[in-house]
Amino acid sequence: AGPLAAHQATPGATPVAVEEVYTDPSDTFSVPIPVNWDAEPQDSVVRLISPEGDLTVTIAAVPSKDLDSAIRDTWTMTAQGAEPEATSRQEVPSAPGIDRSVVVDYGDPLQTGRVLQAVGDQVGATSYVLLLEGDLAAATKRQSQLQVILTGFQISEVEEVDLSAMNPAALTPEMLEELGAYIEQTRTQFGIPGVAVAVVQDGEIIYREGFGVRELGSNEPVTPETQMLIGSVTKPMTTLMMATMVDDGVLSWDTPVVDILPTFAIADPEMSQRLTVRDLVCACTGVPRRDLELTFNAAELEPVDVIASLATFELFTPVGEAFQYSNQMVATGGYIATLAAGGHLESLRDDYITQMQQRVLDPVGMPSTSFGVAGADVAANHALPHAFQLDGSLAPLDIEQESGLDPIMPAGGAWSTVDDLAHFVITALNQGVSSDGERVVSAASLAETWQPQVAVGADTSYGLGWFVDDYQGQPVTHHGGNTIGFTSDLAFMPDADLGIVVLANAQGANVFTNAVRVRLFELAFGQEPQMAESLAFALEQQEDLFADAADWAGPAPEADDVASYPGMYVNPALGEMNVTYEQGRLILDAGEFASEARRTGGEIASVSDYILTDGVMSGLLVTFTTADGGPTLELVDRTGAGNYVFTQAGEAGDAATPVASPVP
Repeated sequence: AGPLAAHQATPGATPVAVEEVYTDPSDTFSVPIPVNWDAEPQDSVVRLISPEGDLTVTIAAVPSKDLDSAIRDTWTMTAQGAEPEATSRQEVPSAPGIDRSVVVDYGDPLQTGRVLQAVGDQVGATSYVLLLEGDLAAATKRQSQLQVILTGFQISEVEEVDLSAMNPAALTPEMLEELGAYIEQTRTQFGIPGVAVAVVQDGEIIYREGFGVRELGSNEPVTPETQMLIGSVTKPMTTLMMATMVDDGVLSWDTPVVDILPTFAIADPEMSQRLTVRDLVCACTGVPRRDLELTFNAAELEPVDVIASLATFELFTPVGEAFQYSNQMVATGGYIATLAAGGHLESLRDDYITQMQQRVLDPVGMPSTSFGVAGADVAANHALPHAFQLDGSLAPLDIEQESGLDPIMPAGGAWSTVDDLAHFVITALNQGVSSDGERVVSAASLAETWQPQVAVGADTSYGLGWFVDDYQGQPVTHHGGNTIGFTSDLAFMPDADLGIVVLANAQGANVFTNAVRVRLFELAFGQEPQMAESLAFALEQQEDLFADAADWAGPAPEADDVASYPGMYVNPALGEMNVTYEQGRLILDAGEFASEARRTGGEIASVSDYILTDGVMSGLLVTFTTADGGPTLELVDRTGAGNYVFTQAGEAGDAATPVASPVP
């Protein structure tokens, strides 16, 4: 298959990529071919090759019950010629109908710059093998397209459950009691301090409950009225606001951004002139995720700075080709819409909040929703964020540590409650009509936000601020949120008139929030629980990770070893970093946060010299080097997207003057 066709859902809109599907000659499996990838069948295998040729996925069906042997045999058909030396081999939970599943990793990508991985499934007398080979940077840029392959790989003899023609049951008090027991049991398993959950069915809030505490060590309970930072669940709220502006003729989804703000620019000058309002919130323009810049610069960044920063971002992939998630891009979408509605550059943040209040919060019925840390801090009933430490424990953080999202309020800065968000879900299920019967947005403009714009996986797309997905054939529209110390999830089934909101005051609790959502769907559709094995595996993975992390932080450095390090460092994207050595401790202070750096140990020692051990940047890797121009400080990005290099620009405590330095 050569370059694939594309179609446009709306004239002038960003093309929605359409994957072709390869079916092997024996009809034993099929797999989607990501947009602009090539498929090369050779004998008993097929190779999927990325547009630049720097990633290859080799797929084979091997007539063997011995999955490990099948993996070895498949490697012999690749450019490697033989199976590389494995660094980890894991039995992973199998999907229904699959007897055994294995994931094997070869080498450390951060050392080699290469990704080598095998994924194997055994069904009866046949083993199915997928081998990934390629550059780490390329795999990072095309992660969503790899997900299209992995999630879309389908074994013909494995039957999938299809609930598309089934109606959900009316959830009884007994079912909801069972759901509550499951939430509390799973919350305790994962050590999450506090959780709030609301369930909506047939236009009513039928369940609202709090579990645990607002802060570890306190007795203040989480309730349905407890306010938490919802992170990226703010995105569909912002696109709802934008949809109301489409109704009012303030803008259209296909209005060029430069028609609203002539100075708007991304890294590609030609594309800067062509991007539309739709493109700002579709996650499909190739602008990558660069969240570290928000954490470092939260105190100084204004909306105009966020918009201007897009001109410095390298585009990972061509427009419309692959899912690329950018908080700065979505924030710009909300701010550009605010400008179109009469907002001003010098007051853009406040003007955005005003538009959200008038167009979303008031008509939907969300009185306990606010924006920014300052707004949340006045609420008597709000939870504190909790973040993981290197020893695996969760520790409460000062609420100010979440201020990194304030500059990008349209993408992640809302604080809300499950009560308020349940009313948001009802409005969505009512196709734009609030629980009070008020028309908030037209059904057509709201539905446009749910139209797929780019593939995230085989059955998952991104619309305009929404993920468009399914649960065993039942359509599901959803979005989650992750911040330094909170996790959120909001999902609804439009055909089943069923929805759920889950808020947790813990970092990275996505496995938990997803499990609660799935358990609700299982109860509604009479399905047996399927998550127990996956949850046990996730807990084991978490324990293993922190067991390794216990070895990552070694001793504090000796004074002689770091004599040249203290000073003020600067990076154009992240700003200033003040490095000091006092009382035997090497401290890195960025203003928004400060953390002690210790020598690395264990497997991380091969990647970097130092690791930050406390605070919001716990686990961030740092390398100091001394060149002709003086010491430099490099923050190591373990995703492979690129590192941030700081150049020493003065004595410790001095104000630094920005100098040129590489950025991702």
